[in-house]
Amino acid sequence: MLRQQRKRMAERSFIRAMIKLASAVVPVNRIVRTALTLILSALFVLVLRDLIKHIQVYQGSGNSAPYELELVYHRSVWLVLIFAATLLAAFQKYPMILAVLVTLLASEYISLKMYSRVIGHEFRPVPSTLQGRYAPHPLREAVLSPGIYGPVTHTAEEHRATVNLNKAPNAKLVFVYGASTTYDNGVADNLTWSSALSDILGHDYVVENHGVPGYSTVQHIIQVLFDFRSSPPACTVFYMGGTDLQESNVTDLKPDYSDFLLVKLRNMATVHFLIQRRWALFALLSELDHRTFVPPGRVSRIYDQRLSRIYRQNIKLIAIITQTFGVKPIFVPEIWNDRRLTADSPTILLPYINDSDVMKISKQMDADLEAAANETNSVYLAEPLRADWENADFLDYAHFSAKGSRKLASSIAPRIAAECK
Repeated sequence: MLRQQRKRMAERSFIRAMIKLASAVVPVNRIVRTALTLILSALFVLVLRDLIKHIQVYQGSGNSAPYELELVYHRSVWLVLIFAATLLAAFQKYPMILAVLVTLLASEYISLKMYSRVIGHEFRPVPSTLQGRYAPHPLREAVLSPGIYGPVTHTAEEHRATVNLNKAPNAKLVFVYGASTTYDNGVADNLTWSSALSDILGHDYVVENHGVPGYSTVQHIIQVLFDFRSSPPACTVFYMGGTDLQESNVTDLKPDYSDFLLVKLRNMATVHFLIQRRWALFALLSELDHRTFVPPGRVSRIYDQRLSRIYRQNIKLIAIITQTFGVKPIFVPEIWNDRRLTADSPTILLPYINDSDVMKISKQMDADLEAAANETNSVYLAEPLRADWENADFLDYAHFSAKGSRKLASSIAPRIAAECK
């Protein structure tokens, strides 16, 4: 009897303890849900403001509109998920679904923060209209895929489209070579400097744009080995310097640039699927899988002499091959926007050169270009270096706006007309 009484007392004590525990847990649970609702509501407002900002930028962004539209889509998807999580937290429904949504939101936030640190730039998904712009190539790693990609057109001959209007039947051909600053990826087809050059030269000249983003002197050597076999131009314009400069101060630099630039080119043909454009986590994992890891090296404030020798040799080879086909080579030094190059650290595409040293080192590279041109009896145009360049002429540190493209074309057109007889 005594044992049963003790057992009942113990059961009552346990029940009272559980009631007290439950009464303590319920307020805590409510506090957590209330706090979570407030946090999600604040996050919703922040993302909504960011979405509105990108919509406004999209409406007035011109050629960068496809990129801004992708960010609008990305923010919209996550705004819907935040809204759903906020409702579930506020009405205390489906805690498992809420936990999954909160986990997804946390992973996306962390991925967006990590993306800029790991990849080197903010998450900026490639628009669907620009997918497949590049195709693998056995010699040059990547070439332009024919088609229309937003404001950019690639011809069937794998060139960036140049507007050539009202040309004479026997008009002289002028080929232009270079990387993204020749391709002119910041402007539409009719506003590239190759199109402006064609317009300024008039009806006696037809201009073809053979520029490809990421190309260096290594790819230009291969290009001139084969481009002149069917229809050789009267002359060629090589606008170069910036891409090769990316190999500065790399330890044991390879003459074929296979330690860095060739790997970057190979990765240009990568296609970004829908989930990678909407979910930064997947984009980050994909970029890590295809990422071009920078080879060992060190930041230096002086011009890399090994790169200098390779660059001069490559320029001379380009000139000699071009002349072998009876084509006159014309070399133009690349222009930089010094107003964007002020940081005492590498922040642009040059991994081992401080931004503030780019102008000084590029002048030495230009001297190499001029010396190699003179040694091969080629033409070196210094006119662009003497032009009055403004910040409005550029979209960033080197790529031209429509105004800048026209200015470059205007600075070199008279000499090209005189040389390309």
